[in-house]
Amino acid sequence: MTSYEGDVDADAVILYDNVLIHYIFTSNGDFKQVRECISRIKILKEDGLRFADVNFMLYNSNTLKSVYSGITAYSFNTDANGKTVKTELKKSNIFKEKVDDNYSLIKFTIPEVKVGSLIEYRYKVTTDDIYNIPSLSFQASVPTLYSSAQLYIPEFFRFRKDTWGYYHIDVQQGTDTDQIALGGGSYYTYNIETVKMKAVGIPAMKNEQFIWDSDSYRAHVDFELQSINFPNSQPHYYSHTWGDLFESLAK
Repeated sequence: MTSYEGDVDADAVILYDNVLIHYIFTSNGDFKQVRECISRIKILKEDGLRFADVNFMLYNSNTLKSVYSGITAYSFNTDANGKTVKTELKKSNIFKEKVDDNYSLIKFTIPEVKVGSLIEYRYKVTTDDIYNIPSLSFQASVPTLYSSAQLYIPEFFRFRKDTWGYYHIDVQQGTDTDQIALGGGSYYTYNIETVKMKAVGIPAMKNEQFIWDSDSYRAHVDFELQSINFPNSQPHYYSHTWGDLFESLAK
């Protein structure tokens, strides 16, 4: 691929992008949230070389800790003999930069990236911040051929999902189960809400002259915590619908 038929001006095209979010129950008796990301991008023009620079944020505080792991990145090029040459990111070229007291920037540059390269990277973030799910974007500054996300959320956490943007995001919801080992061979079984999303053939997000809030038009999904309800505990409610608001105002 030397150009993208759907947008000949595109300097790169996202071939595949996926985010997996799930929860794990630790030996300390608490949950952690795990986010796993993978992207494959084709570089078409010089300006597309910017995609070789990858970064993501980590949040840490006195009570919430986040760690990253599993960073891998490769560039794929074709040599003069038509052979594919794979170049791997070295661990020594992964950097952590302090932004402020709570945020750090994890960054790396994929090696040997040039016009015509295919790049792939992936990483994992594990966090104590189980009550927040980051916004999931399905549209970028370049065309996206396929973007997807899968979420597996324990029944104890209820999130409202708000879909934004002009282009369609397919959302399929279902249920599954998991277990927590209680000791002595006994287990606690709980439900998991499964959410599977995908968007296909999404064009680049262009900067329009008369649109002051372009983010509202970008294809993405936001999440807001509605309630927490652990076994043998009183539920806690956080967000409200318009109906809830009108009802409280009427009292």
